[in-house]
Amino acid sequence: MLKGKSLVILVLIASISHVGFSQQQDSVHLFTDTLDQKFDFSEFMLSQSGFLPVVGLITEPALGFGAAGGAVFFNPFSKSRKKELRYSFGSGNPPDRAIAFGMGTANGTWGTGLAYKGYWLNDRLRYTGMVGWMSINLDYYGNENFKLNKPITFNYKGLPIVQGLDVRFFDRFFAGVQYVYFSSKIAIKNAELPDWISELELNSINSLITPNLYYDSRNNLMTPKKGLYIKVKDMISRKAWGATFNYDNMETFAIAYIPTSPNYVMGFRADYKGATENAPYYALPFVDLRGIPVMRYQGQKTLVLETEQTWYFNKRWAAVGFAGAGKAFNQFNTISENPVYFSGGAGFRYLGARLLGMYMGVDLAVGPEQLAVYIVFGGAWNRY
Repeated sequence: MLKGKSLVILVLIASISHVGFSQQQDSVHLFTDTLDQKFDFSEFMLSQSGFLPVVGLITEPALGFGAAGGAVFFNPFSKSRKKELRYSFGSGNPPDRAIAFGMGTANGTWGTGLAYKGYWLNDRLRYTGMVGWMSINLDYYGNENFKLNKPITFNYKGLPIVQGLDVRFFDRFFAGVQYVYFSSKIAIKNAELPDWISELELNSINSLITPNLYYDSRNNLMTPKKGLYIKVKDMISRKAWGATFNYDNMETFAIAYIPTSPNYVMGFRADYKGATENAPYYALPFVDLRGIPVMRYQGQKTLVLETEQTWYFNKRWAAVGFAGAGKAFNQFNTISENPVYFSGGAGFRYLGARLLGMYMGVDLAVGPEQLAVYIVFGGAWNRY
């Protein structure tokens, strides 16, 4: 139902004392790259033998500023984690990750859960699992059929469960299926229920089976600098497998990273989403761009185009500029009647983990109505 587009995990250096590692290691070297003596936590991530304590910042405008915390366990079921971590990161085959987390924001949103991401059989199988409990407050502005002058605040409370498995074939192609169960209770906090929202939508069960097909040639899953990522999926909700509503929500997107020189990478994203007419209001697509709050501009369909230009001006630092445009509409024959929403901004990146090829940084984005700050860990498009 909701994509957290700026829940970003950062290393919590202050918690280093809670992590066990060999007494022979110099802890200073765990955060210093031997090549240039700059701050770098590659060795810490590759050498730690317990868990990695983390803290997160939530900068999604729709939720307000907040924080998240927890622990990440790399290859948690391995008996020789250090050796396998080095092999995985060095070869480009990502390590399995188990995550325990909790979060809260200024507008009263909170949640907790467990998640697991597995890359099995030499990355021939990719598994995703998650279970949690959340209470999220979001402003609702209506959609392209019904627009509100003043937003309504809804509270979404429930138990999300996610299970997914993708299979690699033909080297770069993947096919898979994901199941999402979400039993939710929705409450209005500051207004009456609009006429176009039924009582049934406030207490509903989402039971979604999502087949997907994608192509992935990115050279790095942390911060890609080259490659193509194309995905097609259909979120299918049916009463036959426990859902309250029968509807479909399709998505097709393409992301390309094109290096024009050793120091310059052009990124492009195109994204189309389309829901059937009987989809509940909260399942309608929204314009998903930095600088625009989640669910701010909804319609039966959305179309988004975005570019990101990155200049790596030395071995550690990079500057980023980005701009995008999106539309929310109901039918293609009326698309010209709907407004275009623009956003853009700039930011910086720092190579925090050289051995992983992972950058982190901050983006400042300007949307149609507000200014927003995003903390980026890896890449801004990694959520797809």
